[in-house]
Amino acid sequence: MVTCGLGLVGPVWAQGVIYGCGAISAPGLWQLAANISASGTCLVITANDVTLDLNGMEIVGDSSGSCISDGGTSLTGTVIKNGTVRNCYRGIDLEFTSRCKIEEIRALNNSPSTGIQVQNGCILKNNVATGNGGDGIETAGSNLLLGNVAANNTESGIHANGTGNNIQNNVTTGNNADGITACNSNFIDGNVATGNGNTSCQIRALATSVVKDNLGTVCAVDGGNCQ
Repeated sequence: MVTCGLGLVGPVWAQGVIYGCGAISAPGLWQLAANISASGTCLVITANDVTLDLNGMEIVGDSSGSCISDGGTSLTGTVIKNGTVRNCYRGIDLEFTSRCKIEEIRALNNSPSTGIQVQNGCILKNNVATGNGGDGIETAGSNLLLGNVAANNTESGIHANGTGNNIQNNVTTGNNADGITACNSNFIDGNVATGNGNTSCQIRALATSVVKDNLGTVCAVDGGNCQ
């Protein structure tokens, strides 16, 4: 396992192969070549149209920074897939990134914040977010969340803050708050939300949302009661 810290200003890489922490500042395909142990934020994406393939490997932090971040830069076209981010402050922090794709990622025990966070127009598919200190998965609007598992997180399993999200065929269980919290008009279909802390409200959705064919108690609420 490669160890890196805050002093590293660029990734150890050759022809798109990454061995350590740093900035990914050019578009194209980047692949992890080794497990990485990080202090502080590990990989910061600063370019549009980056595909980051973790290659089945993992980034392990010490809760002092995100495993992967957009660094507060508004980006598009980011793809992150196929690996594990764990024990960081936040697993994947794409809070300012739109039109992205997160697939086959395991976000485990990131604390005190979220497992996976994205902005608008992203696809989150077949990810696992468990044991995180905030929500398992947090989004803004117009995202597709399909086939994810969010379990045993300190807050909600899935928390959709924006409107127009399509939340389908996900499993949320054992989260301390709701299984799914969707505080604007969204489409919520075919999900399993059971065994979460809010036993009377496994799926909390705005009354204007389309909610159908889910397993779990649904609470239709107004905006003031959905946070």
